[in-house]
Parts: sequence; structure tokens; C-alpha cells
Amino acid sequence: KWGFEPVSTWGVDAELTKAHIKNAKKGFSPFGLIRLYRDTGNAELVPIIKEYAESMHGQRQLIWSRGLKDLYGVDDVSDERLAEEKDDDASEIGVICPQQWRFVVKNDLRTEFYLFAAQGFDVLTEFLTSFSNYPAYSLFQNFDD
Repeated sequence: KWGFEPVSTWGVDAELTKAHIKNAKKGFSPFGLIRLYRDTGNAELVPIIKEYAESMHGQRQLIWSRGLKDLYGVDDVSDERLAEEKDDDASEIGVICPQQWRFVVKNDLRTEFYLFAAQGFDVLTEFLTSFSNYPAYSLFQNFDD
């Protein structure tokens, strides 16, 4: 993949976080088995899928390579400490309803959502309502005013 194939939207970020949507070259990935069950209803797949779910429950999905944290100066911080820290830079600019957020996620607009939100809630609202099928609810509330 390193420079020998056409440019793709599949980058390092996807390689690390989207393993569940990759297809296996031989056999089936765990999520491929789930898709196969969905499509065929083959009951023989159920115990295999359950075994995978039970064995992976609570397991870490990403693991640091030896020495990588030191190389990049990453400190270990517990989940409890992170939860206690307050991000003073955060501010609420507006509210959208759950149906509107589902529209953003379903249409893969999260990046655009955050970019437009950084410009203000009015700009974000104008972008989102430019889609003819965007759910328009009266829950829009602008905190900038």
C-alpha cells in the first residue's frame, strides 16, 4: 500500500480504527460472519459469533508497541484522572436533536460538522439545512446570541 497503489481514502487512521469493516482475504472476518448470518440466516454461524463476542469482550483493541510511548513522550493517564480533568476551552454553541445527529453520522458528515461548528452555530445550521432531507426540528437553539 505504500506508494504503489492509487491514492485511497483508507489511511492510517482507518487501518487502526476500522478493522471491523475490512474483509478477510481467506475465510471471514468476525464482522464478515455477522454479515453472512444477516444475509443467510445460517444458524450454524451463531455459536461461532457468540464465541468471538465472549472471547473479545473487555479485551484491548489497540496496544502500544514497545517503546512507542517513550518515543512520542506519551504519559500513562488513568481513566479516572482523565474523567476528573476539566476542559476549560470547551463551550456550548448550540443544540441539535438526536435525529439530526443521526443524520450527520449516517451521511458521514462528522468532519464537516466540526469544521462548520468551529465557525459558529449559524454557519453550522446553514450547512446542515442545505440538505433537502435534513430533519428540521424546532430544537435548534443558538447560544451565541
